[in-house]
Amino acid sequence: KGKGEQNAVSFFLAMARSPVYDVKIVPEVCQKMPPVRSNYTPLGTTYKIGDMDIYESPYNSSSSQVLIFVYDIFGFHNNTKQVSDILAAEGNFRIVMPDYFRGQPFPSENFPPSE
Repeated sequence: KGKGEQNAVSFFLAMARSPVYDVKIVPEVCQKMPPVRSNYTPLGTTYKIGDMDIYESPYNSSSSQVLIFVYDIFGFHNNTKQVSDILAAEGNFRIVMPDYFRGQPFPSENFPPSE
């Protein structure tokens, strides 16, 4: 396995085992990720499976190992696609990101929620 793949696997296994997020288990690749740019143009492709858009990062498309990218409540946008592209460039696995909210993420103007 490549270093990026080992780091990602170690990170996700550690997160699955740990009830509390611990910065000591964050892989080096994640600690050194560049900041997300607000004007990012995604490098991958978007296609449909049924009524759901799927974004796939452009790296490692022939890999038999796939990481399914799960994002926050704000959804399927260029910032999350940028993080997906960065992780895919560092690892030896495909990254796919379904649009779970089907174009209807949590409205950012409603954040934080009022009591």
